[in-house]
Amino acid sequence: MRLVEVLANLAEEGADRYTSRPGRSDESTAEGRVAVFLAGIADQLNADDGTVTGAALRRAAVSTGWKLLDESPDLHAAVAGGGTAGAWRLGDDLFGLLFRLFFGDFFSELLASALAEHLVGEVFAPDSDPVAHMTEWAARRIAAELPNPCQEKKARGHKEPLPVVARSLLEEVVNHLHGESPREGARAP
Repeated sequence: MRLVEVLANLAEEGADRYTSRPGRSDESTAEGRVAVFLAGIADQLNADDGTVTGAALRRAAVSTGWKLLDESPDLHAAVAGGGTAGAWRLGDDLFGLLFRLFFGDFFSELLASALAEHLVGEVFAPDSDPVAHMTEWAARRIAAELPNPCQEKKARGHKEPLPVVARSLLEEVVNHLHGESPREGARAP
């Protein structure tokens, strides 16, 4: 659910809350300011608890942050340039894309960690990385299977804000994974 909070903050408030993190990095360079921005997103997700899951969460948060910067040249320029990113807002389409990509990246990172643990010491051909191939495939499958909050918002007639729709979709997915049936009127993921 914290991911929805981060995306909601980016949609409602802009990116300024993530561009200044005292003591986190060298903010005097463009690379340092981008690192501060990415760390701010990961920190908001509490992705630093020392567990394998926390490490996967942090890598997925940073990967998603890079995708956000790649998809939003104006945001990237504001963050790297040290200016204010306050006028920039996360649009609904990008919200939905990042929502789905984050979960694909997160589960891909978990799978990579599990596979790497079991493949320690194995030698593969230089052009063959089975872990990378499997995790890329898994990430694409997970992202394809996740409900899209933007499409769901349209299906609901634009009545609820996107973060509310995204939260309810996450609750439905978790309930579905726990074997519970969807609530009355909700679609099964």
